[in-house]
Amino acid sequence: MEFQAINPLPLLIRRKILAWSLLALGTLGTLFFNNNVNIIPFTIIYQVLSILLGIAGMVLLFSMPSEAKVREQAKLKTLIEQLRENGATLKVDLTKCTILENSFTEAHDSRAMFEVMTFGELNRIIPDDDNAVVDKTTNTRLENVTLTILVYEAEVNGVRRKFYSQVIHKDRITLMFLIESHKQTILYYDRNNPSRCYFVLDFLGENA
Repeated sequence: MEFQAINPLPLLIRRKILAWSLLALGTLGTLFFNNNVNIIPFTIIYQVLSILLGIAGMVLLFSMPSEAKVREQAKLKTLIEQLRENGATLKVDLTKCTILENSFTEAHDSRAMFEVMTFGELNRIIPDDDNAVVDKTTNTRLENVTLTILVYEAEVNGVRRKFYSQVIHKDRITLMFLIESHKQTILYYDRNNPSRCYFVLDFLGENA
């Protein structure tokens, strides 16, 4: 049975249209009712509703993942489905895996406009998390990122092979601690191309 990759981009586009529509309605509604206070009764209610619509639009807009991330997630989902349906399985002793770690600094937009409009001056007194520093001059958020992968060696059809896990968003020490409490798992791999594989790491949580 062959799987056809589902394109998630139309859904992302619809969400963006909805977000911008809510933001536009909220902005226009706030301006309209603010200029017609003495004409339309109960304008304060409509003003509050318009502000809430605008905030809902901003939250939806800035909480959406990037197109690249959506494509990556869809590709991984398709690979998992294919391997579970047609691939082979291998029992993995996690304590025998090698852990490779990589740390780097990643720059992101600090979203100053969103922070100011939503929280006002609060962003001046609320500290950022331990792994990030905000450069106010360039509106750039510098985040320290640590990623790891597992490497497992096993013999497949008389050949010694290395299997590399998907990227794990945890540092080496945290990963070792979790492995100690969950010593075994399963990996799926393509019989014709063992390099196409997927480790079942649900026990690591959603951010694995």
